[in-house]
Amino acid sequence: MKIKELKFMYRLSVLIISFFISFAVRPILPSIAAEAKYEFTTDWVASHANLWTEHLKHLKGKPNIHALEIGSFEGRSAIWFLENILVHPTSSITCVDIFEKKYGYEDRFDRNIQATGLAHKLKKIKGSSQKVLRELEWNSYDFIYIDGSHVAKDVLLDAVFSWDLLKVGGIIIFDDYQYKVDRYQFLKFRLSAKSRLAPWRRPKIAIDAFLEVFQPYVEVRHKEYQVVVRKKEKVVLKEKLGIVERSLNKIKKIL
Repeated sequence: MKIKELKFMYRLSVLIISFFISFAVRPILPSIAAEAKYEFTTDWVASHANLWTEHLKHLKGKPNIHALEIGSFEGRSAIWFLENILVHPTSSITCVDIFEKKYGYEDRFDRNIQATGLAHKLKKIKGSSQKVLRELEWNSYDFIYIDGSHVAKDVLLDAVFSWDLLKVGGIIIFDDYQYKVDRYQFLKFRLSAKSRLAPWRRPKIAIDAFLEVFQPYVEVRHKEYQVVVRKKEKVVLKEKLGIVERSLNKIKKIL
């Protein structure tokens, strides 16, 4: 081997070794270090974080901001809200979930919340949302995150029961508007092809129904995989006048 080739191989080896050494000893990024203390098996938050920041930024750091979360799983979204929006000491979040034992995620939720050091700002309620929501105080929440059952009936009931709990000007965020039963769930629950594709098995028709019925009362701010709506302060219900009414109004003006 020629001297030039040896020098090249030597320099290349030094570069490769230097790269791996610098990678191995580099400081751990804050976000990675923060994640390390939690026990998460999935990440359904990162893809929505920018959207939540955009629509909830007006609440960040304000005192006495209270959130309601329907469907908490391992606590990842609740933790995000606590660490990024509900940062004032007087702000809080209420988490409602059935926490089914057979899925084993309640213990992870509890450990994750304890790991935040913010457990005193979270109220956990175990039970069916359709029962729990009826017992909560009206006009108590500044924003509500609906991410529980995917069955249309359940989503619609969660939305309707949440409405009176939300303050005027408050925000509701729906998850899974474009959700479809994937192959894993198709096999897990032994669903027939017809059942898998049934509209009632997805949140979309429930969210559409809610938006249709509450159209005069909500402002739709975002509508993709998640839907963001705002509860209007003032609602003016206007109906189109018929021919007779318009004629009478004209006559009144002439007289």
